[in-house]
Amino acid sequence: MLKAVGDQPGTAHVTIRVDTDGLVDEQTVEITIVQDTVNTQPFLNPIPPIGAVSASEPFHVQLSSSDAENDVVEYGFVSMDATASIDQGSGVVTITPNAGFVGALRGTFSVRQPSGLTSSSGQVDTQIVDIEVVPVGDELPANAVVGKRFIADLNAFGERAGLTYELIASPAGMIIDPQSGIVQWTPSANQLGARTFTVAFQNPGSSTLEQSFEVLVSQDPSASLDLDVTDMSGNPISSVFVGETYVLTFNVQDLRTSTGNNSGVFAAYADVTFNSSLAAVTGDITFQAPYTLASSGVAEPGLIDELGAVNMLQTPAGSEELRLATVAMTATSRGTLAFTLNPADFEGNDILLSGANDVIPASQIFFGNALLNVRQRLYWQGDGTTVNWSATLKTGTRGKTGRAKAKLPQRGDTLVFFDSTTVGLASFSSNNDIIGCPTFVAGTFATRVRTID
Repeated sequence: MLKAVGDQPGTAHVTIRVDTDGLVDEQTVEITIVQDTVNTQPFLNPIPPIGAVSASEPFHVQLSSSDAENDVVEYGFVSMDATASIDQGSGVVTITPNAGFVGALRGTFSVRQPSGLTSSSGQVDTQIVDIEVVPVGDELPANAVVGKRFIADLNAFGERAGLTYELIASPAGMIIDPQSGIVQWTPSANQLGARTFTVAFQNPGSSTLEQSFEVLVSQDPSASLDLDVTDMSGNPISSVFVGETYVLTFNVQDLRTSTGNNSGVFAAYADVTFNSSLAAVTGDITFQAPYTLASSGVAEPGLIDELGAVNMLQTPAGSEELRLATVAMTATSRGTLAFTLNPADFEGNDILLSGANDVIPASQIFFGNALLNVRQRLYWQGDGTTVNWSATLKTGTRGKTGRAKAKLPQRGDTLVFFDSTTVGLASFSSNNDIIGCPTFVAGTFATRVRTID
């Protein structure tokens, strides 16, 4: 192959000479050199296989191309299921799957000529690639314990908004909330060992992706790390209203039965995970005596990282359950909120028991959990304005005019009615009726009022 050098048109003479065993033959030809006005298109080099990527988390794809003229090229990426940014200098494409998307992400990578150049065979070269997007690898509790409630929040970090969930295969007794993704299970003695459950994640109007999780079921753990939820006065609670503040308590207990007086949790550290769209840490972490030495805990959205401390006393703490730390939190949105404990990640943040020389492995610890129902409060005020509640709620013999200050109630909410003279409380029954409505000066509401769908 001959290639002209330089950048000027003209003619060149090329002599071709053949020598065969001393017999020589040669021929000279004239070649006309003209200015090249056509720029050939660039081509994408084969894109290496892209492994499975995590939902909502950015990943990178390195593009390269071939261009006969070594021109600067322009890369592109298009997908309905993701957004992307491209470093044109390096060819690195940073792709982020859309929130809640799992399954096969189809994207089109492209390379084109710079603006202003023409091509005899088209300007754009493309490759279509399918990339598997899997749910984020959740921090499931390290193990389940016979007779203890196991909880796994598959939407702990809120990255799967809009997904629905279904158990495809699971141990007997396990259930899942199809909307929140919260798995609950209390294993029995005949379910010891490694147990697997498979969840189908369904995108709205898209494909279904299945993912399996493994849980180790143990019996007779050496220690318990557990959680409680109380109101600000320390009373146990199971529900709060949006906007209310409550206390999350981290408790520890030595469960060994043959230690005598040498019992007690000496040190304990764990991570607390929760759905960041439903709650936020709004107060300082407070450590309770005797667990005030080497205390740690960093609050992030959906996580209290490395929460724990060491017993500051020389004497064992004892076998009773003790409070290690508390933290004030605020409910931010309606839903079922699951708090789960997981093993700490940092080296040295271990679980130690009095009288035991070695670190207690996670398989011998019960990592507990807590559930909290966050409800939306609805206020109604009779002030003679234009919204007629008799058109929204079927009353008894008399309607009442008022103004809605919040969204209409949903099943599970508590409804509070009030006017200038009376304050009363009403709640929902299992069939979505409102019961226990108050009496007003202007007339009486029926004791059973059905909400309109």
